[in-house]
Amino acid sequence: MNDNSIDQEYIAKVCYGDSESFGFFISKYKNLLFTYAFTILKDSQLAEEAVQDAFLNAFRYLKSFKNKSSFKTWLIKIAINEANKKRKQIIPHIILSERFNENLLDNSDSPELNDNIEIIQYALNRVAKEKSLVLRLFYLDEYSIKEIAGIMQWGIPKTKITLHRAKKEIVKIVKELQSKKDEKAG
Repeated sequence: MNDNSIDQEYIAKVCYGDSESFGFFISKYKNLLFTYAFTILKDSQLAEEAVQDAFLNAFRYLKSFKNKSSFKTWLIKIAINEANKKRKQIIPHIILSERFNENLLDNSDSPELNDNIEIIQYALNRVAKEKSLVLRLFYLDEYSIKEIAGIMQWGIPKTKITLHRAKKEIVKIVKELQSKKDEKAG
C-alpha cells in the first residue's frame, strides 16, 4: 500500500466521524509542514503556530479535499498559506529580525559551518523565502514543476524562472562560504 492510499484510508475514517484518526496526519506531516513554515517565518514559535493553524484548517475542510493533488501537496499548500498569513501579520517584527541577523553576519567572520548540510541550510536561509521554498519542494521533496506551480499558486514559467534563479543564487552563496572556510583553514 503506497503513501497516498494510506492517506486516503485515513481521510475516509475522519470523514466518517473518526476524528481521532486525524492524529495520523499530524504525526506523519508535522515536521514537513514545520520546515516549510519555518522557511517563510524564520521563527520556531511562529512556525509551530502556523502548522497548528494548517492542521486545524485541514481538519475543518477535509471533506472538501477533491483529490486533484495528493493529500500531502494539499496540506503543504495550506501550511504555506498559513505561514504567509502569519508573516503578513508580523512583518515589521520579521524585517527587524532579518536586519539584525544580516548585521550580525556582516560583522563577524563566516559562521562556523562544520559540514555541507549546515552550509546548504545556511544558504537556504539566506535566499528569499519563495526561492528557498521552491528549492526545498523541487530537490528535497521531489515535486514536479507543475506541482510546485500549484502549491505556490504561480504559473509554470514563473516557477521555472524562480527555480533557475534560486539555483544560481544558492550556488553563489555556497561558493562564497566555502572560499571563506578555505581561507580560514589555509
